Amino acid sequence: MEDPSKSFKSEDNLGNLASWSTITQTTSQTITKRDRWKGKIDFLIACMGFSIGLGNVWRFPYLCYKNGGGAFLLPYFVSVIVAGVPLFLLEVALGQFMSKGAIAAWDICPLFRGIGCASTMINFLVNSYYTVILGWAFHFIFASFSKELPWAKCGHSWNTNSCIDAVVRTNLSNSTSLLRQHIFGADPASEYWE
Repeated sequence: MEDPSKSFKSEDNLGNLASWSTITQTTSQTITKRDRWKGKIDFLIACMGFSIGLGNVWRFPYLCYKNGGGAFLLPYFVSVIVAGVPLFLLEVALGQFMSKGAIAAWDICPLFRGIGCASTMINFLVNSYYTVILGWAFHFIFASFSKELPWAKCGHSWNTNSCIDAVVRTNLSNSTSLLRQHIFGADPASEYWE
């Protein structure tokens, strides 16, 4: 019986072996290694930040009040448990299994590639109005650094003729006057924020 190592070292097989090693080297150079989570807590905090956004904090009490208070909670939690959590787990599991981005992860089934494109477009749309909210927050933060708060007194360009300062309002409410309509004037803070 012939030794397999001797037959492998023929001139033709060595050429094939050299070309195979070149292919594997170039292939391994083009594949980039994706980052991984350092621990389970990092992943858990990222998932919580992904699922509990500012919309939940700001809109949930409003939606609860608008749609019937406590009666709204039952259908809300049922829909979260039946639809929200399974879809969230599907997206996380698919992303972990495929180790790809939001669009390329759905290449597992080419028919579903539109889901990745749609979720990316939704992210762009949501970020467009969160940018406006962030702009308002920065405007009000920088306005509050001024020596006198712009919404503390009347006399600014945005104030109307019915604006009454808090001190004047207190004096009017403690006095006897026939002109009671001035007591019900607008507050400078409410005019600023509106």
